[in-house]
Amino acid sequence: MPLTLQQRFGANATLSSGKLQITITDLAAVGLDITSPNADQILGSLILINQQNQPATATEDPTVGVTIADSFKTFSTRGEQSQLEYQKTVSLYVPDTTSTVDPDDLVS
Repeated sequence: MPLTLQQRFGANATLSSGKLQITITDLAAVGLDITSPNADQILGSLILINQQNQPATATEDPTVGVTIADSFKTFSTRGEQSQLEYQKTVSLYVPDTTSTVDPDDLVS
C-alpha cells in the first residue's frame, strides 16, 4: 500500500494549493533538535523519517514508489576532519516501460 503524505513527512504534513507543508516538530521523532535546524539536518531528518515509517515489506510492495535502506557505516576523512559516514540506499520504482526517472512515473 502506498505511504501517505503523513507517513512520508510526519503527522502534520499537508499538501494544499501547491504547497507542501512539513512541520519541523514532527521531525523530532527521528532525533532532530528543532530549535534551529539547518538545511542538511532537515534533509537528513526527512530521509530518516521516511525510512522509519516505511513498512518492513516496502521493498516487496509494488505500490511503494520510493524505498530507503541502510547500506553501511564507514569512517571517512573530509578535509582534516574524521567523520562517520552512514550510507543509505534510496530506490525509485517506475514501470518497466520507462527509460528515465520521472517523478510522475513513480509507482503508487
